Formats: sequence, C-alpha cells, structure tokens
Amino acid sequence: MTLTSISQIDTNNDSIICVSKWLMQRVIQDLESGDLAKEQLILERDIQDKLKEKLAIKDTIISSYELKEKNFHNEMDVITEVLKLKEDQVQVAKDETKHFKKQRNLFGLGSGGIIVLILLILV
Repeated sequence: MTLTSISQIDTNNDSIICVSKWLMQRVIQDLESGDLAKEQLILERDIQDKLKEKLAIKDTIISSYELKEKNFHNEMDVITEVLKLKEDQVQVAKDETKHFKKQRNLFGLGSGGIIVLILLILV
C-alpha cells in the first residue's frame, strides 16, 4: 500500500510549469533576501527594545534629578524665610537695646538730677 501524496496518480493531475534558469535564480535570490530581511527585522526590533529600555532609564534619571532640583529650590525658599526671620529678630534686638539704653540714660539723668536736687536742698 502506498501513500496517496507520493503516488504517481496524484502527480498526474498537477501541471508542470517550465521556468527559465534566470527566473529561477531570481526567485532563489528573492527568497534568500527575504530570509535575510526577516532576520534583520528581528535584530532591529531587539535593538529598538534595548533602546527603549535605555530611554526609560534615562527618563527615570531625569525625573529623579528634576525632583531633586525642586526639593533644592524648596529648601532654598525655606532657608531664605529663616534668614528673613533671623534678620527681623536681630533688628528687634537692636531696637530693644536702643530702648534700654535710652531708659538707662534717662534713669541716669533722673538719678543725677535727684542727687543734685538733694544736694541743693541740703545746702
């Protein structure tokens, strides 16, 4: 018993096409170049995937540095506010010192005047 796919009866129904040698070589070259193109496409897709991964890593690094920059600016704003508050405190302390000096001078003048008055009364 023979298989029908290899029997002579099945091949009798097929038509035979004669092709020139030049055309057959051209078909073979096209098939080979198609196979090469498929392999190249696979390699190009791998390269593209790796480049996408690198780009994602770079984007992550950039966003990390942008966040650090934003935090830095926020810290600078806080430090600027603290410096303003410290300057205000220094100014208040200077004003209080002037006020206390005036009080001391007035007290000194007042006590000097009392002493002079007592001396005048005694004399």
